[in-house]
Amino acid sequence: MPGPAIYDPNFDYTREFNNYLQATGQAASLQWAHEQVGQNDRATHVMTAYLNGQPIGTGKATTKNGAKRPASYHALVALGQI
Repeated sequence: MPGPAIYDPNFDYTREFNNYLQATGQAASLQWAHEQVGQNDRATHVMTAYLNGQPIGTGKATTKNGAKRPASYHALVALGQI
């Protein structure tokens, strides 16, 4: 298990997700989709990780990179890594 079983906002799930994809030869199959909700100064960013065209994790935050962290966590859970 790469990280804590309960979501920890200080843990780098994005790095762990990328490491897992590299180790399993799936890095080229990852795509990110971004959606911005709201005005630029108060926007919420929604990032969704797609693996082989299938959505496997979504996260929301005030920045794109911030939204990747919970999306990566959910992807690792979906892949059985957490």
